[in-house]
Amino acid sequence: MQFLVCFMLSVILIQIVSAQEIISLSSNVNGNAKKKQRIIGGNDTKLNSYPWFARFEGEIICGGSLITSEYVLTAAHCVAGKEERLKQSAKIKIGALCSKENNCGQYSESKGIRDIFVHPKYDASAFKNDIAIVRLDSASTIEPVKMDSNGISEFYSEEQTFEIMGFGLQQTYHTYLDLPTRLQQTKVKFVSNIECADAYSSSATKFIANKMLCASSPGKDACAGDSGGGLYDPTNDILSGITSWGIGCSSEIYPGVYARIATFIPWIEAAVCRNTSLDNKPSFCKKQKLSDTREQCDGDIYELDFQKDNSKNVLNFHVKEKDRNGYYNKTIKSGKIRKALKYKSREICVPKDQCYQVVVRSSSSQGLCCGNGTGFFRIKKKNKTEYSSRMREQRLKKVYFGNCS
Repeated sequence: MQFLVCFMLSVILIQIVSAQEIISLSSNVNGNAKKKQRIIGGNDTKLNSYPWFARFEGEIICGGSLITSEYVLTAAHCVAGKEERLKQSAKIKIGALCSKENNCGQYSESKGIRDIFVHPKYDASAFKNDIAIVRLDSASTIEPVKMDSNGISEFYSEEQTFEIMGFGLQQTYHTYLDLPTRLQQTKVKFVSNIECADAYSSSATKFIANKMLCASSPGKDACAGDSGGGLYDPTNDILSGITSWGIGCSSEIYPGVYARIATFIPWIEAAVCRNTSLDNKPSFCKKQKLSDTREQCDGDIYELDFQKDNSKNVLNFHVKEKDRNGYYNKTIKSGKIRKALKYKSREICVPKDQCYQVVVRSSSSQGLCCGNGTGFFRIKKKNKTEYSSRMREQRLKKVYFGNCS
């Protein structure tokens, strides 16, 4: 991945750059660099692999992802400070696959830009909150990609593989003339924030925030021009990150860094719902601001989240209330999940003097993890996770929450 260029032939610290920066890059780079027909470590993308992928056309070379019929998710550094110019002259091609007039046989739509919303706390100097949404001038008929709205990225392990895609440079020292004519894609592995922060500890850029997500594989990475594109989780069929920054391209030391979408869901949904007409609002805009449980609760609200993995097993859960004798015999909420990767959430109002038990059963000896997608259960209080588990090689789990002292 790349940053703004500093000392081109020695130390490179570059944010994934716009077209203008790529042009200036070309004037400082050997134009005879050997051209390769693939993103770093990647391949030509097959037909209809990422129909929701969006390509900016015009002033900037960046990617994006269609998240509703009217909105594209991208990186803030792609559009910040250029909003008015982009609205006047830029286009976004939804479903972009190649530069040929017929888009190599894949259906696509070209849209103008109606509005741009950059995260209000975007900090270019520290690469924080590198996220923006772009409103199209008309609705797209292409199916949007699902976002990580359930916080699945919290449960990723080193086994997790992502797919990244873009039309960016294929080597650090290539020029804008070397951009591929067909969408490139490759696979990278999850890197924990602790490991990622350790890798960057000796660099000038030491800060890896919780709202960032890291990924890396030997010889594979995004590069300049891939900014704003998606970090796609094929196991759970969700978009988990936005291509943001890194040091160099395909560095053996520094992982690529992405904006972690799950941490921005409240802002994304609020911005989309606030600026979308009533007749075209996405389903997440129809959520009640406060449930009856929250309005009537004289205590603490706990949220219990359950997601089944991708296997054929069945996930059962029961929430039980502690009685006067200290037993948990009364079930107050229960549920069963059979469908792969199905997510359910339950809210519990916990009085100040009450303790509850949640019993989770999986019909699989593998629990909710390990090669079958990202299943989990989680207990949250005031939007903060108090307990989470993937039940690795466990069929049964009992957890207590509330006022249990």
